[in-house]
Amino acid sequence: MRMVLLGPPGSDKGEFATKVADKYNLVLLSIAGMLSDAVKERLEAGIQAQAYLERGQYVPDEILFEVMRHRLSRPDVKTGFLLVGFPRSTAQADSLDEMLEKNGMALDLALHLDVEDEILLERLEGRRTCISCGIRYNIFTNPPLVDGVCDVCGGRVGRGADSNEVVISNRLRAYEQQIHTLASYYLLHEKLREIPGGGNPKDVTRLLFKTIDEWSAAELDEKTKALMDKVEAVTDTAEVEEKVVEEKPEVEAKKAPAKKKAPVKKKAPVKKKAPVKKKAPVKKKAPVKKKAPVKKKAPVKKKAPVKKKAPVKKKAPVKKKAPAKKKVAAKKKTAKKGGKKK
Repeated sequence: MRMVLLGPPGSDKGEFATKVADKYNLVLLSIAGMLSDAVKERLEAGIQAQAYLERGQYVPDEILFEVMRHRLSRPDVKTGFLLVGFPRSTAQADSLDEMLEKNGMALDLALHLDVEDEILLERLEGRRTCISCGIRYNIFTNPPLVDGVCDVCGGRVGRGADSNEVVISNRLRAYEQQIHTLASYYLLHEKLREIPGGGNPKDVTRLLFKTIDEWSAAELDEKTKALMDKVEAVTDTAEVEEKVVEEKPEVEAKKAPAKKKAPVKKKAPVKKKAPVKKKAPVKKKAPVKKKAPVKKKAPVKKKAPVKKKAPVKKKAPVKKKAPAKKKVAAKKKTAKKGGKKK
């Protein structure tokens, strides 16, 4: 949710802005605050703005928007913000919209506090401020307990330089000229909401909340309606398609005699024998051939150790005993021969 809160001097828009920001968890932005931050951060635009402020001059829009551009580029404002007291002219409003669009955002509401001049004069003329802590009082509606003394810090409470009747009248006149065209701008874009701001602060706060809640509800209803329209459009399209599908069989039934030959053309599915090509897996059986058990019979060749029965052949030495017998026989013959000699 992105909003601006506008109001004339004396409308107490700063106090109401704080309550709205707290209620809806929005980042509160003000021109004074953004300029102060830019000066502290030593931004070039902030330094330039400070020079104008020290001379008591208005900061040019070019410098002002550079400061705002830097602040709106931070991620915390993506979820929502409330800009107080700005813009002040249609040119500034148009530039603000362009800057927001470049950052992927858009302004949702322009809340304007409408307060009667008599009430504004009473508030502005009776306004008093503590010089030490900055707390505001009003001698007509909220005076300090002790005249001229702050209830909180005991500092001196006095009247500002811009609280005299001449300055107040000039400020109100200038604002009336600006708000007339600015309100027309936001009214044209259907973003303006007028809030009666002259009543009791609690009543004004309640009216602000009510206005924002009503806009949120209307926005939600509009989004819901847009979503339902899309759903209905999709449903209608689906129904039309179903009707077309249902009507086609009737047309085919009327022309059935001529189209009965179509089944012959439907033999095309025979071409779907392509799955036969899927027999490629049969080729994968090759690995089975590689498993040829025959080659695994190689271990049979290892039976060669059986041939080691050769040791049996080594019994040959036993056969060599034959010569021994021959020698015995020879000896016997020799003995016989010897005997005969005797």
